[in-house]
Amino acid sequence: MILATALIIIGTRGLSMAQFSQRASIQKSDTQEWNDVQLAIPINKSTDLLLFGMLRFERVGGGFTFRVKKYVYVSPTYQYIWIQAVGGRKSYENRLSLATTFRLPFERFTVTDRSLFERRIRDP
Repeated sequence: MILATALIIIGTRGLSMAQFSQRASIQKSDTQEWNDVQLAIPINKSTDLLLFGMLRFERVGGGFTFRVKKYVYVSPTYQYIWIQAVGGRKSYENRLSLATTFRLPFERFTVTDRSLFERRIRDP
């Protein structure tokens, strides 16, 4: 069985600088906790099915991890996000991602380097 590639997509919330200038009151501090749950299901020797979501149930998604070389993995994923941001404003987002991960195992540890390309489609 192939070890599943660690997929971490860090979501951020907030307002852009243009939105800051349009609001009378600005939230000056914020504390967040992100708990992602991921399930990797092996399909064959070189492919895993990925299912993931957040414990706050604001994000769900899925994708695949393909092993293209001994230490190289490619992961195309889709994620749907719905949030209620500061001030009660609701937002919906579709994210299409493509991650490439390089893994270099050593005796007692593994070094991993991941590059992620992401397209966000937002409403509104």
